[in-house]
Amino acid sequence: MGIEKNLYPEVSGSFAQAGAKFPELYRGRTGLYELLQNTPSLRHLIRRQSSTSEYLGAGVTDGMLTLKQDGIEKVIRGVTDIMQVRGACT
Repeated sequence: MGIEKNLYPEVSGSFAQAGAKFPELYRGRTGLYELLQNTPSLRHLIRRQSSTSEYLGAGVTDGMLTLKQDGIEKVIRGVTDIMQVRGACT
C-alpha cells in the first residue's frame, strides 16, 4: 500500500540482514500486530459503509501501526530481522 512507502529508509544493509547472518541472536517467537482501535472517526466510516482503504487511512491517521510498520519497529529494536518481517507481511 502507498501509506508504507519510504518508511524507515535506515533499515537496510547489514543491519537488516543481521538475523539471517546470526540466527542465534533471536530466540523464540515474536508476534507482529496490527490493531485498529474503534475511534469516533472509524465509527463514522463504519456507519457510512466506507471502503477498506478509508478504514486503513483513518486508522493510520489515528496512530495505528500497520503489520509491516510494527515489524520494522521490531527490526530497529533488534527483536527480529527484516527477512522474517517480509515473510510475515506477504
